[in-house]
Amino acid sequence: MPKALSSEVDTGSRKENAAKQRRRAGSKRIQLKYLVGGSYEGSRENLARITAAAALRKARQLLQQGYTDVRICTPRGQVLLPDEFDRLEKQEKTDIANVARRAGRW
Repeated sequence: MPKALSSEVDTGSRKENAAKQRRRAGSKRIQLKYLVGGSYEGSRENLARITAAAALRKARQLLQQGYTDVRICTPRGQVLLPDEFDRLEKQEKTDIANVARRAGRW
């Protein structure tokens, strides 16, 4: 016997159902990424990293390997050149401190 499509009885309240839907939708969110790119012998390589620290490591690795035109694009669209990488490092430390401060309040 086929299952009923929409005639299932809802046992939870509206608030509970809304919270469940938000949790389900939250698990499907796309996490913004840092993009790291560089040129080497006529080809361009673009890589995605989830954290600023990982993006900095990869960008510095590309520079050591002889890549030119190495850049990091932040999730907010800011493009950083090698002489500006320190700014991203400082920003990450500030973000970590803000998250820790907010966690202490909750």
